[in-house]
Amino acid sequence: RVGTSGDVNGEESQSGRSFRGSFSANRTTDAWRLSFAGGANYRDSKFLIDEEDGTQTTILSVNRNINADGTVIKSLTPHWSFGVLGQGSSETFRNFALRTRIGSGLEYDIFPYSESTRRLITINYTLGHDYHRYREVTIYGETSEQLVDHRLEGGVNVRQPWGSISAVSGFSQYLTDPSKYSLNTFGGANIRVFKGFSVSVFGEFSRTRDQIYLPRGLASTEEILLRQRQLATGYQYFVNFGVSYSFGSIFNNIVNPRFGGVNFDF
Repeated sequence: RVGTSGDVNGEESQSGRSFRGSFSANRTTDAWRLSFAGGANYRDSKFLIDEEDGTQTTILSVNRNINADGTVIKSLTPHWSFGVLGQGSSETFRNFALRTRIGSGLEYDIFPYSESTRRLITINYTLGHDYHRYREVTIYGETSEQLVDHRLEGGVNVRQPWGSISAVSGFSQYLTDPSKYSLNTFGGANIRVFKGFSVSVFGEFSRTRDQIYLPRGLASTEEILLRQRQLATGYQYFVNFGVSYSFGSIFNNIVNPRFGGVNFDF
């Protein structure tokens, strides 16, 4: 699969544009799972600011990122699998000119993988080699470095007539500098309380102690407000929730577009 898209927007004092492209290739059998994907994203925004002396100042915000990843998984038993994973990226927001990771590891599923459409409880461990080349000198005085890391991750996914629940928790640490680590948890649920009425919630939280990529020096006001670069932080979180209720018949074979305007189905 290959795809691309873009958009342009503007008004008198500001304008913006973005372009995106992506590709993916997958092959799945009982014995193997092969997955390769990549994408690129470019976004810029321009703002015209009126100054007190009557002049105008132009502020340009640009964000670019490119990423690619590949996964090769071999089934060993109904509960065990072995995987080789590769990742590469470049992004302005996190100061990476180039970031790569190659790792491998094992995963164990409490239930047989054949039941994964209904229930899945897994734990996996990978050991990897990282290469970082930075756009700007980091807070640790590095322009590039090679690291070794390990990651432990557990996941739960349950689908039942009453709804679905998914959650993943992970721990990662640089073995070349054990004081640099991160913890993250995210999950969501969609519960059907009764016919037509459902409740959904999604949230994530991370404890961050591995921001070795941060550029040296203070961020400018424009960089902070326009989110042009990652700031130092000890944690991040996000929560989303919703309630929906639907009733009546889902069957309708009458088409009546009066006063409905034109529908754009893209």
